[in-house]
Amino acid sequence: MAQAGSTVTCSHCGQSVEVPGTRQLRLLPLESPEPGAKGGVSRRKSAEGGSFAFRVAAGGLLLLSFLALSYGGYLGFLRWNAPIEFGHSEEELYQELYDKSMADPIALSWDHWNFLLDAGIPDTPDPPPYFLFSRYYEEQKPWMIGSLVTGGASFLLFLALTLFGPKGTSPR
Repeated sequence: MAQAGSTVTCSHCGQSVEVPGTRQLRLLPLESPEPGAKGGVSRRKSAEGGSFAFRVAAGGLLLLSFLALSYGGYLGFLRWNAPIEFGHSEEELYQELYDKSMADPIALSWDHWNFLLDAGIPDTPDPPPYFLFSRYYEEQKPWMIGSLVTGGASFLLFLALTLFGPKGTSPR
């Protein structure tokens, strides 16, 4: 409406076009609505951006891939930065502790024994923290792998939909 009554250059062909004034615009006939359109407004589908269902599906796939890759990446980060070294068994850990204690000088062993007698021998039914960490990360491993695979697959589906889906669906 701001250009009514002026002359503008066409962006497609480059020719000068005279825009009708507001009085002349009011006299133009209204566009007839397409079947099924409400209130005289026509809805254009695939030529101007694809169907609503297609956009929802693409957006859902993108959201799913973001959430799954984020969760899988978070679990992978926790596992990578775990305060333990994976792959030890309880026997290997106790053997390593025994070997270290046997390598200690007798005076140091005597000091450790006296400390245990003074402080009391700990009575804990729980396994050492190493095995608690190890069990937790082993339980989380399938979730991490599943999240990363789901996120990667949904992102590939999103790419396939946007590249090979209905034409005109890419943002302008």
